[in-house]
Amino acid sequence: MHPASPSPADRRPPGGVPRWLWPPPGATVERVVLCERGEGAVSRFEVREGSAPAAQHLNALRWLLHDHQVGARPATPAYRLEVVLEIARTAMPGGRVGHSYAIDGGPLGAPSGVEARGVLLRYASEVLGRV
Repeated sequence: MHPASPSPADRRPPGGVPRWLWPPPGATVERVVLCERGEGAVSRFEVREGSAPAAQHLNALRWLLHDHQVGARPATPAYRLEVVLEIARTAMPGGRVGHSYAIDGGPLGAPSGVEARGVLLRYASEVLGRV
């Protein structure tokens, strides 16, 4: 089980993390817990909490994740990985909407997020391959 993340209102970016990498104050945040299970050569994904991210978010994540190091599928025959994805939606002037993403309670590009980024990229690629 993934440890509970502090609520988005209680979190502050760690030192040195630009504000635009973090879900902004006043944003509506949707929390999704994704689980990847490896059984032999097959990976299975499950949304354990929240709603499955929309295709627009998966496309954006897939594009953003290519700018960062991502973890490979674990080499062990059986494994279980959980990732907390937070999707922040912010209303902007002129009726526009901005989105930002966080994983496991931190910025998408955090050095500690290599494994989580791998899970998200594999999940997005599998789901979008079916769309």
